Amino acid sequence: MPRHRLVLPADRELLPFHPVYSVTHLSGLDNPADGSWKAWKLPGAGPRTYAVYVDEKDKVWLTDFGANAIVRFDPTTEKFDSFPSDMASANVRQLAGRPGETWGGESGTNRLVRIQTVA
Repeated sequence: MPRHRLVLPADRELLPFHPVYSVTHLSGLDNPADGSWKAWKLPGAGPRTYAVYVDEKDKVWLTDFGANAIVRFDPTTEKFDSFPSDMASANVRQLAGRPGETWGGESGTNRLVRIQTVA
């Protein structure tokens, strides 16, 4: 189990996937019936998670400060998708969302980026 972790707020307890994150791994309750957990190593050579957000479709979004990217994890397929910034030294950190959109803050470029999650 990773040394540093953050449990999401209690209002997320009704979701089938309860993420916990650390610097290098994403962990979640895999089987609520038996209480078993799984952990997934974040992609890349030196991942550094900064923020996490779970959308309305239970996809887990996080900012990877080390990769300068926003990353999406699908707990059903257990796959990661990375959305790297197009700007050097963007310092992708903050993260928020609403239905159909995920927003990331790039403190190194003073801009917000939006990823539309619906067509």
